[in-house]
Amino acid sequence: MDLQALINRYKSLGIDDVIDHGKFNLISIVHHSTKIEGSTLTEVEAQVLINEGLTPKGKPLHDSLMVIDHYMGEN
Repeated sequence: MDLQALINRYKSLGIDDVIDHGKFNLISIVHHSTKIEGSTLTEVEAQVLINEGLTPKGKPLHDSLMVIDHYMGEN
């Protein structure tokens, strides 16, 4: 399958309408930035925290606050 056919197939599936790529990238950047600073949250935990407002069980509150602070600063 050539590249153009693959792109057309991707567009026909409507995946772009389901995933907010900008927000996905921002959450990834926030996760990696806070990880460098010592956060113990996984990328999935950071995503759930940002999207649902749920803090991960058993993780320090400081780490959740760091993720939220970074996200709000970038947003």
